[in-house]
Amino acid sequence: MPKFTLNVPHTLGREEATRRLKERFHFLKEHYREHISSLEEQWRDSAMDFKLTTFGATIAGDAAVEEQEVRLAAHVPLWAAMFKSRFEETIRRELERILA
Repeated sequence: MPKFTLNVPHTLGREEATRRLKERFHFLKEHYREHISSLEEQWRDSAMDFKLTTFGATIAGDAAVEEQEVRLAAHVPLWAAMFKSRFEETIRRELERILA
């Protein structure tokens, strides 16, 4: 399974960045409802496991909120590898928006 990783810097501190991510997660589900058929999250303090299904591809991964960055790693099904850069770009853009 192809994997991608993102490191998105921020200046919010761990607590505020985590709060924003938790708060905005449900908004993203609603905002992308025509593209995301399933979106799950499970938080452990400032770390999250997630799974989303979009266009028939299930992307699973985890995110760790650090003091100055969010590190995210996700796996894309082999058949959807050609779309990996698009998934990565969309996730990065949303993380940057949330953490701005």
